[in-house]
Amino acid sequence: MRSWIRLHLRLTTALAAVVFVGLFGWLIVKDGMTSQPADHTVRAPSCGSAVNSGIRYDPTPTNCLWRAYLSRSPGQAVVLNYTGEGDAITYTIVILPPRPVNVSIQSQDRYGPQGYFDYTCQTLLRRPYPALPQRFNLIAAGCSGPVGFIDKGQVTIP
Repeated sequence: MRSWIRLHLRLTTALAAVVFVGLFGWLIVKDGMTSQPADHTVRAPSCGSAVNSGIRYDPTPTNCLWRAYLSRSPGQAVVLNYTGEGDAITYTIVILPPRPVNVSIQSQDRYGPQGYFDYTCQTLLRRPYPALPQRFNLIAAGCSGPVGFIDKGQVTIP
């Protein structure tokens, strides 16, 4: 019974996060904690959303973003990823050529950075996930933004 309640809570949280991000779009963030609405003067076609947790992995949105990036077409997607402990991290990716790639992250990770983080990146790469070669991560490179999810100028998108 407890595991059912825990699963229900996780699914409810995931749905709420996806709906929130979908309704309000991605956020522009300063210092990783304060936010203001993003500029939506140009809209990108949606590549959809995915909820990834453990062995459950939906590559559809990131594959769509990769194709959009390669064809220099606009695209946007939301990926909700759960940590091993069940903490939600929501990635919102917007590609609006010829502008840079924008990655906004809302993190509720108890053991990592928490809050809102917004990155402006110059390129997008696609790399196999180290432990599971059938999975791929998108790597936003040449990024600038607050400390948190950036590592040597790169932000990894699961």
